[in-house]
Amino acid sequence: MDDSDASASGPALCYVRNDLPIAFQGRVLVQLIHFGTGVATMLTDAPVSLAAGAGAMGFFCALDGAMPSSSPVKCSSFASMFASEGCTSDGSDCMLEVLVTDASNNNDNNNSNNDNKNNTTNNKNNITNNNINNNNNITNKLLSRNELLLAAPSKLRLPAAKV
Repeated sequence: MDDSDASASGPALCYVRNDLPIAFQGRVLVQLIHFGTGVATMLTDAPVSLAAGAGAMGFFCALDGAMPSSSPVKCSSFASMFASEGCTSDGSDCMLEVLVTDASNNNDNNNSNNDNKNNTTNNKNNITNNNINNNNNITNKLLSRNELLLAAPSKLRLPAAKV
């Protein structure tokens, strides 16, 4: 388990958690990846700040990064989010990826993203295995990556393999 973590469930509500003994400053990013096309659409790129200590948590809406401060939470449903991004309403042809980065400027890693097969479209950021490079050329260290299937594996609509 990572010290900083994020996930999503239920209505399109996600959480970010800090188990570090120090306060956490960073970003949370959520993208929807379509199995058939490989296109990744950035849904959220939001700053996050959490207190120190085990189980410090914050909640945010997957579609727009809004951080609700009261109940009931008014996030879009996953079904409406899927439909707006070209996925089936049951999520069987897409997956959600939730990432957490630190807020440090880590420019000593000069990864070239030209060969990255995971480049995203409709996205301000280039995501590599360990870093996120935004338009300001500030590379933030990737702390957590959660890939979430949105339907049971037996229900997934995957493209036919080309062998």
